[in-house]
Amino acid sequence: MHFGRSAALIKEFGEAAVEAAMEQVGQLFTANIRSNDLAFRYDTTTVAIILGDTAEKEALLAVEKLRKLVADVRLTGKDQGVQLTAGLAEAVMRTAYDPVDIVTEVINRAEQALHDALTQGAGSIVSLAPNLASAAVA
Repeated sequence: MHFGRSAALIKEFGEAAVEAAMEQVGQLFTANIRSNDLAFRYDTTTVAIILGDTAEKEALLAVEKLRKLVADVRLTGKDQGVQLTAGLAEAVMRTAYDPVDIVTEVINRAEQALHDALTQGAGSIVSLAPNLASAAVA
């Protein structure tokens, strides 16, 4: 989940304001995800969340819930709340796949989904399904 272009936000509001807003986002996420889920800062204005045992439909519902929560987070001097843009990728767990390959593939898809969402505009959510044909073991 991405919350704006970090360099532009830091230039406009200052690093302390961006850090404070991201700290608020982190606290909201931590308080509103399940105990078996993980949330961590991926970049200056990007947070990654791993939702264990969660299919795409439920992940979309979780993102919508988090979007509503972060709408109240404000950068100093800004009336509008931060906008959440998200990329989703569901992990494909197959016993024939190497665990490292599974993790690499899901990270790559999540990054591509986020890139696609950012291309569509702030506030977008894009989910990329796995390409099972290219990941199939012969």
